[in-house]
Amino acid sequence: MTLLGKILAFLNLLIAVAMVSWSVTLYATRPGWLDPKPEGGYPAGKEAQNFALLKDEIDSLGRTAIAASTEWGGQRARLEGLEKQRADRLKGYTQRLAWAQNGRDPKDPNSPGFFEPVYESRTGLLDLNTVGDPILGPDNKPLRGVNKLGSTTAADVREVVRLSKEITKLRDEFKAKGGEILTTETRLLKMGVIRDAVQAELFHLATFEVNVYETRETVLRRKAQLINRLAQLGK
Repeated sequence: MTLLGKILAFLNLLIAVAMVSWSVTLYATRPGWLDPKPEGGYPAGKEAQNFALLKDEIDSLGRTAIAASTEWGGQRARLEGLEKQRADRLKGYTQRLAWAQNGRDPKDPNSPGFFEPVYESRTGLLDLNTVGDPILGPDNKPLRGVNKLGSTTAADVREVVRLSKEITKLRDEFKAKGGEILTTETRLLKMGVIRDAVQAELFHLATFEVNVYETRETVLRRKAQLINRLAQLGK
């Protein structure tokens, strides 16, 4: 045998020994895919390398998926019911909003537009199928729709402006009358002074007239006496 053959034979031996060592190592460290489930499962941090455990995990995930699908179906049905309820209640709220704007009966100018809320005992939501008592305003009358209140408000504002102008006019007239009253009172006071002076003069003249009358009677009486005396003397 040549030297080259010896070298090749030795290399083949080394390769064979390496392959046998590798095969033994693979066999010794092979995963137990077909082994029965280990008692207590695999420790934490170690992957499960067993078909039985993987099958249990697949079954568990399948049951979880079925439960999630069932829950999703139930939630979807609940969502569809809530969407339908929302659409139905939206119609009711639209109707209530129209009442708030134009009154429950748009043809009636005094139709109320706001009502006391009535709630459903089961859900606690506003019962849109039941109309409560009308809400009363400051005048103790049912509140009408906003649009109707707006029209009456404009008319009320115009009436307030008119009454304000009338009040201003009446105040001016009252002021003028006050001036006339002061002037009349001044004249009245002057007339009172004149009346008092005239009465005093009247009293004075009345006394003087009495004195003149008495003097005249005395003169006439003396004259009569003198005539009688002269008649007795033959004159």
